[in-house]
Formats: sequence, C-alpha cells, structure tokens
Amino acid sequence: MGNVVSTDGHDVATASNGNQAIELLENGITPDVIILDILMPQSDGLEVLSYLRKRNADSRVIVISGGSRLLPGTMTINMAQAFGARFFLYKPFSNAELRGKVREAIEAEAWVPKPE
Repeated sequence: MGNVVSTDGHDVATASNGNQAIELLENGITPDVIILDILMPQSDGLEVLSYLRKRNADSRVIVISGGSRLLPGTMTINMAQAFGARFFLYKPFSNAELRGKVREAIEAEAWVPKPE
C-alpha cells in the first residue's frame, strides 16, 4: 500500500503493527491520512483508534478490513465506526480504490473526536 500511495506523491511512514503505529504518533509524526488495518499483531486497529480518540487527534483514518475467521468485515467496520472512523475499504481492494479513498480522506474535513 505504501508504494501505491507514495507513487501519487505522498510521503509514507509505515508500521507493521499497532504498537509501532502508536510509537510513531507519540514521536510526533503528524500524518495527513492514516491507513489502518483492524487486524494487526500486538495492538490492533481498534486500539490505535482508541489512542487517537483519547488524544483528540486531528486525524483522517482509512480503516481496512477483510474480517476474520470469527467476524465478518462488516462487523469489524461497524466496530471502527463506533470509535469514530469515517473512511473504509473492504479487502480485497484495488490500487484505484485505495487512491480514491486517500484522495477522499485528504479532501474531507479532519475528524476531531469528542472525548468520553
């Protein structure tokens, strides 16, 4: 995914798991868009969304999901919506769909979650 997005002229930082994503954010990275898989090792995508919500992060997050053995993709997306996510892609998706969703997220107003 990083290669697809970077060929469109975007700077890309990647994390292979939720803990690395949170570490990047804690170290001051301020991405225009975060592409977040729900099912990741260590901290999952919902934990990263929770982290963003608790910090009132000004974030545009694209959540991707193919579901799991126990949960269909629609259910994991519904859980992400409960955490305030607005942009979604279901696996499998094409490079064109990814590019379009990144463009949509960048052009949208930033999401500023309300603290609980």
